[in-house]
Amino acid sequence: MKERLWTIRHAQPSDIDALGGIEVAAAQVFQSLETLSWLAQGEPMPRDRQRQLIEAETVFVATDTHDQPVGFLSAEVIDDRLHIVEVSVLPEWQRMGIGRALIDVAREEAIRLHLHALTLTTFRHVAWNAPFYAELGFEEAHDAALQQHLEADAQNGLPVKERCAMAMVL
Repeated sequence: MKERLWTIRHAQPSDIDALGGIEVAAAQVFQSLETLSWLAQGEPMPRDRQRQLIEAETVFVATDTHDQPVGFLSAEVIDDRLHIVEVSVLPEWQRMGIGRALIDVAREEAIRLHLHALTLTTFRHVAWNAPFYAELGFEEAHDAALQQHLEADAQNGLPVKERCAMAMVL
């Protein structure tokens, strides 16, 4: 069995710059999709927002053997669920199970906090989005709380018809 070259820990405020860089690098994969290529030019999550989530201890970072961030998951507790805001992994670290492991850690955290679901919004037909999350146990969901997230996505310029909300009931 191949040795795992990464670990997961809670993010620290000192990780914020690295998380922004990871998010920008990971978004470059959207250049391969004509209708979504503009996402590769997007800005990362605002530093203040990322700091808020880190302080709430709902950001998990995958690090290499030198404790340098290579991927992360940012989330927030909303009512009885942990809502995933962003999952990004550096391109050269993708396809190693880091995204799955980050989702597993978020699920474990949600269970520890006695929450009832993991939720997120994503692109319905992008292979590394909804189909990937469906493999992990998420299902498309249509409740009012998640509709608010889809509306926020639309306000941020994301194409409504290509987006969906998903939930993993715990």
